[in-house]
Amino acid sequence: MKRILLFLTTAFFAPYAAAYIMCYTCVSTPEDSTCLNDPEKVQIGSPVTNCSMECCTITRLEFIEDGTLSSFSRGCQNDCEKDGIYKYPDSTFLTYKTYCRSPRCNEGDGTEDPDGKGDGSNEIHGIKGKSGGIAVAASFSTLLLFLGLLILP
Repeated sequence: MKRILLFLTTAFFAPYAAAYIMCYTCVSTPEDSTCLNDPEKVQIGSPVTNCSMECCTITRLEFIEDGTLSSFSRGCQNDCEKDGIYKYPDSTFLTYKTYCRSPRCNEGDGTEDPDGKGDGSNEIHGIKGKSGGIAVAASFSTLLLFLGLLILP
């Protein structure tokens, strides 16, 4: 009976153990630069999304010729580079692409690392860690294992 209870509990909570990360998700337009300047105040949709992706992102395109902003967006995606900011110039645009893995880390104007480190690490005060969603999933799995050991003979 205890094994059935553990199985049912695990099956019920398993969908919540997926890795999620809170990211700003919005786009600035020539008419509305709220996403660029203050993503918390975006009026259309929710400015923060619970993403089931690997990282938060900022994508900023500037015209090479005069440095004016062409487009700007915040979001989330899989297949991310190491945390930090990357510059990709071509004949027309300079593209800034920012990757980060902590909640709401994709803030700022997209020309500087949001955390200022740019070293790709995920550590706080010298303690290495996992991204928010993965840490939650790992903690949940550990809790289920502990409960299973307590319940099962």
